[in-house]
Amino acid sequence: MRMMWADGSGVPANRLTPREWEVAALVAEGRTDRQISSALTVSVETARSHTKNILQKLGFHRRAQLAAWWYSSAVAERPDLSEEEQTP
Repeated sequence: MRMMWADGSGVPANRLTPREWEVAALVAEGRTDRQISSALTVSVETARSHTKNILQKLGFHRRAQLAAWWYSSAVAERPDLSEEEQTP
């Protein structure tokens, strides 16, 4: 299964960096930028920047879109994610 951008352009979503994958997973869990910054030991601004970059790369405008995308397709593309990380 090949992941697509939100606009269906067929551009693979594997353009996300490993750190962006981590942030996307935390957003999908419903975490705030402050909670993400704490979990990753970065500033709130850095967490916010990662989230903004991910949304832009995937063509989304809301965190809920990112969460839905992550659960519907990103997990299928990341066999390295454990079962624990795949469940909400």
